[in-house]
Amino acid sequence: MLISASKNLLRCMLFFGIFIFLLLGLSSLVKAESVEITSVQGSIVDFDTTRILYSSNADSSLQLRNISTGQDSVISATYAQKGYVTSSGVIYITNSGVYSWKNGVTQTLLSDNMGQFSQKNGRYITFTTKQENDSIQVWVLDTTSNSLKNVSSQNGYNAKYENALLSKDGFLAYINEQGEIVFYSDGQTKKSHLNESAYPKLNLGSIVGKTLYFTKELYYTDDADVYVYSYDFQTDEYRNLIIFYDRYNDNYTEYKLTDNNYIAFSFGDRIAVSSPIGYGKSDVYENPSWSNAQIEGLSDTGDIVIKVGEKRYLGSKGQLSFVETSPYSAQILKLADGNWYYGLDTGKFYKFTPTPTSEIPTGKIKFDFNSLLVWADENADTVTVNVYRTGGSKGQISVNYTTLGDTASSWDSDFIHATGTITFADGETQKSIKVKLLDDKLKENFESFQIKLTGPQEILAAYETNRVFIVIRDND
Repeated sequence: MLISASKNLLRCMLFFGIFIFLLLGLSSLVKAESVEITSVQGSIVDFDTTRILYSSNADSSLQLRNISTGQDSVISATYAQKGYVTSSGVIYITNSGVYSWKNGVTQTLLSDNMGQFSQKNGRYITFTTKQENDSIQVWVLDTTSNSLKNVSSQNGYNAKYENALLSKDGFLAYINEQGEIVFYSDGQTKKSHLNESAYPKLNLGSIVGKTLYFTKELYYTDDADVYVYSYDFQTDEYRNLIIFYDRYNDNYTEYKLTDNNYIAFSFGDRIAVSSPIGYGKSDVYENPSWSNAQIEGLSDTGDIVIKVGEKRYLGSKGQLSFVETSPYSAQILKLADGNWYYGLDTGKFYKFTPTPTSEIPTGKIKFDFNSLLVWADENADTVTVNVYRTGGSKGQISVNYTTLGDTASSWDSDFIHATGTITFADGETQKSIKVKLLDDKLKENFESFQIKLTGPQEILAAYETNRVFIVIRDND
């Protein structure tokens, strides 16, 4: 147990072990071109790659555009609050009920009941209805068979809020009136021991299979930490997957969690994308000119659309692309077939695709993911830590390093202070740093010190990967 380690060290060790920043230099920025596919006379409500659902400017009717033929079909003559394009047609809500449209035929699914869509995932849609006594009921619809189930009526649990989570397999989760998380699947209901009283600021994030992913925020004096958890419906077990610390003036402005558990944080000047499953690595996209970067779209594969003022960028697998001809305000964004599609209030429909580049960037220097916390025996004589150059290897670059005492110190005969310069030659991607340890023959608790990299911002990765913690195990 790390009795003598400081609070900051403990937090850093947890944070570093699960969250790694990969920064891209401007030299790796490639260009992408937005292409207008078509336009409709109205506001786009939903779409896929072949059809556009929109509300007509002329009479507020809901219409469906076939992109290849340009033909429009009137879905509803009256205003629709919300609608979804499905594999077989359209599902939409009006003031009078919930309806299904397929090949020109409209079917009433629920009448005389005001509904509100919560989520569409695969072939399933979940929505809520508010009763005369203001109680909220949860419904789930299978769009393939048009099978509609009133979940709250079946299990006796009304919802506290007008939203619910849905997996691609039709697995449902929502918070009931008592603040408890309720799960529903194939007619079976189960309550979790998780509840809002024990988990304030609890936000349901996504469901994959029968595992729920959610976040909660813990507020301190000047900051807020965000925890990402998973909860297994079958075993009633949950675990903490990742912690995002709001510290060192890195105040996040927003975060989003996708249906496939990718999470994105905006820090204003940069955006981090990470998958909490299996402590996946993170990609960080940044630009020195950014001051208010916003997360405009985040896909289930971790691709992200970043909006900065009137400019838009696409981040994919660590590669940042600038969209040259991009409208200011996108209403809906979706990823399909490797392209981002987006629709506007003006009725214009676009897609953009990153353009490959043969340019080899300089790259960034950082500590390896597996070396952010290193254990060493006191009598090991030396400890070796690898330093890596990632994202490119063009040209020669150098960074400095130095040791910093924590609970271990050079003046207390724990290690010999080291400082120097690491130089990566053209094409070189790995170097190492060695620090000599001292066996002081005293019986002590675990002790630690840091090795820190310093250098120009354009060749160093983020703060979190510029230093590594060495923990010394006492052998006396």
